[in-house]
Amino acid sequence: RPDHPCHNDIYASINTQVAEQGFSYLSKFKNSFRGYSYPKSTIFFTVLFHLKNCTTTGISSFEQAV
Repeated sequence: RPDHPCHNDIYASINTQVAEQGFSYLSKFKNSFRGYSYPKSTIFFTVLFHLKNCTTTGISSFEQAV
């Protein structure tokens, strides 16, 4: 458990809602993930995270390089 005393509150500041939203976003692509292996999977994840970060921060993905 994250709130167990042996962890000394190292997990206290983690926003679990953000993590759940991230996993929910990634689960939309789970069928695509199955067919990818290295290096295609690494490139796909990099582009996917870049596009998600651009959307989250409000930056146009067309003006930013990957």
